[in-house]
Amino acid sequence: MTAQPARLLDCGHCYEEQGEEVHPHPECPIGQPGPAVDRTTVARALVALRAGNHITARLLLESAMNPADAAQSPAARDALRDRIAEALLTTRRTDYADLNVKADHRNHRFDARCALCAYDVDALTDAVLAVLPEQVDRAAVALAEVRRLCELTIKASVRVQAIDQARDTLTLIDRIMSGPPPATDDEGLSGPCDCGEGAMHYTAAECPAELRRLAGEQPTNSEARTQLASLAVNVANALRDEKRHYEIACRENAELRATVDRVRALHDSLEATSELTSPDDEITRGAAAKRIAAALDGYMPPPSV
Repeated sequence: MTAQPARLLDCGHCYEEQGEEVHPHPECPIGQPGPAVDRTTVARALVALRAGNHITARLLLESAMNPADAAQSPAARDALRDRIAEALLTTRRTDYADLNVKADHRNHRFDARCALCAYDVDALTDAVLAVLPEQVDRAAVALAEVRRLCELTIKASVRVQAIDQARDTLTLIDRIMSGPPPATDDEGLSGPCDCGEGAMHYTAAECPAELRRLAGEQPTNSEARTQLASLAVNVANALRDEKRHYEIACRENAELRATVDRVRALHDSLEATSELTSPDDEITRGAAAKRIAAALDGYMPPPSV
């Protein structure tokens, strides 16, 4: 019976597998996750929309998309934009009582039920947040993976150097994570300051003197990221060395097993031929010994690690 060819799915990139639609192709728009979105920027866009600054609102919505993720999946970016537009156009005012009627800004010039007409920022914000994809803290995910690999190295490795390096990495991670959080832009000023630099400052981000003070008190985010990146590189190098030593050990064990099998076979042959009682016994045993030596010829003991 001739096997049926796999069915090409509607995306045009992927094929049906075992009766199920899966989308593993890197260019497939269906199988790609939605782009990351800056929800704070979206909220600012809605405030700009309420103030009538439509151009600013559109620019903010554009900047809320993560450019790298959007470039990888333009179809997902367009789909998310359509969902945001649909949410803005069809959301009712928060205080409108009739829950069975759905406002549609495309079908009227003004409607008291329409959140967009009424500039109901709270309702619009809730509607937009409801369609945004969940954000993933990539730094936390990467840190958890580094921690998992370190713990696995401590449990499974036979190399003292790799175990010590993994323990040092975990200690450094715990020290960084248990430290004080980095200062925010507004920390350190409870009101306007007059630092003597010719201007009145209201936030730490505006005051050079305050920024210098905060920089001297605790490490910056970039320093913490640099330390974590260095940890990741060290763990990756340790795992690569561990894999190399594991492969060497596997090859050596295979060679040892093969050698033992050859010696066992020759030993059995020696026992079978050493039952002679003639004066040639020593010659027979010597020949068998030479055969064993020939079997071991070329075998090198494993290098010390």
